[in-house]
Amino acid sequence: SEHPSIVPYGTVFEDNKGDELVFAVGSDKQFSALCEVLELGSLPSDPRFLRNSDRVKHRTELVNMLREAVSQRDRESILEELYRRAVPAGAVNNVRDAFKHPEAARLIATHDGKAVGSRQISFTETGGSVADVTPPPHYAQHTRQVLRDVLGLDDAAISGLVAAGVVTASD
Repeated sequence: SEHPSIVPYGTVFEDNKGDELVFAVGSDKQFSALCEVLELGSLPSDPRFLRNSDRVKHRTELVNMLREAVSQRDRESILEELYRRAVPAGAVNNVRDAFKHPEAARLIATHDGKAVGSRQISFTETGGSVADVTPPPHYAQHTRQVLRDVLGLDDAAISGLVAAGVVTASD
């Protein structure tokens, strides 16, 4: 997912534990800050990397240097330092790790404390809470209840409809 005309932007790097992260360095100032964090202080003054256009020309060489520097540190400390310097960067998470974040966890639909599916959207800005969602019913699960409560049929009438094959009901 490398950006074709910005470097480093979108390249996935691995830290010393194998955890992944990406940088979205869009300016020379951000590049200098990245180099400070990675203890590559001389890179911003290297003619090959002075401007983004230079970095694009020397992409492979620069990415290899960054890859080596990142592999010596842990992701969390790198990201913490970059965030403090306002350098866009982020962790690349697998699905399990992504859903550990509160924002993503709200998208898991639960019932009786168990995950039963996912939501497309989670409304939290309205001041309300996300209700416990029940799973969809099984086929014919509520047939008897609907016929009794909505149509007012008694058990004998419902059994007659089931026996005649007019309706299906799970018992």
